[in-house]
Amino acid sequence: MGYLFHVLCLILVWATVGAAYLPVAGRGRIFLVCPATFVGLGAYCYALFATGWRLGMSEGVAFCIGLCFAAIMVAGLALVISRFWYDDLIVSTFAVQMMFTSALVNWRSLTGGSLGVGGFGLAVSGYTALFIPLALCLLLALCHLLYYRRYSPLRMALSVMGEDPVVCASCGIPLGKVRRLALQLSGLIVCFAGGVYAALEGYLTPLSFDLSESVGFLCVVLIAERSASIWACLGGAFLMIGTPEALRGIGLPPGWIGHIQRLIFGSVLLVWALMREGAKKGGGPHGPGLSG
Repeated sequence: MGYLFHVLCLILVWATVGAAYLPVAGRGRIFLVCPATFVGLGAYCYALFATGWRLGMSEGVAFCIGLCFAAIMVAGLALVISRFWYDDLIVSTFAVQMMFTSALVNWRSLTGGSLGVGGFGLAVSGYTALFIPLALCLLLALCHLLYYRRYSPLRMALSVMGEDPVVCASCGIPLGKVRRLALQLSGLIVCFAGGVYAALEGYLTPLSFDLSESVGFLCVVLIAERSASIWACLGGAFLMIGTPEALRGIGLPPGWIGHIQRLIFGSVLLVWALMREGAKKGGGPHGPGLSG
């Protein structure tokens, strides 16, 4: 039961990241390459306050203070990222991802380097098992209120901005404010999901938040972008988490799992690109997703 609970919580974490990122990338065309950075900020800030910076605080207080500290960092990072557009945005967020991973690996006195940091969270403190899934479900509900309700103001503003920024500006919608608000809200949700992930795992390493993980989160978004719903994000997360677990279940060598997972990531990206190109040549509808 513990193994199934852990896998379920991982699916909820990935679905939360996908649900927060999908409207920004899909409707708003704000395409980031660093979602794992936002997850990692929430996870590591909580881990540091729960271990080295604890100062006699209880685990719950360390969790709240760590996420508040991470939220400030995420809001500032989103403010900087929102100044870039199109290709510059992809390059800048790629640079952010590389610098974040490098900092986690090389700042050993703070993060523990490649050995990671542990001794906190659900694995040590005995948090009630209901906290993890309930917190993630609340974050998914917040995503629904912000982005997936039919007449959500932020959803409509992102849709107009993604289709034609000029028309958006002519309608009196402030492009800069919408971009900043969308990036900051999505970043905060993803950051909080990272804190919950840290509470679940109880041990963190830089490999949990590198470029490969960002590509995995991106695959969830691409799988769900046609339906553009939270259920589709849950389905994408189930596929991305469930496939490696199924491979472990059939007895494949552990060293093969990571390589096969990367092949899955690459296949999802390639299939999405081929489908997008086919839609362009066929003149078919592109829908509300990333294509178009």
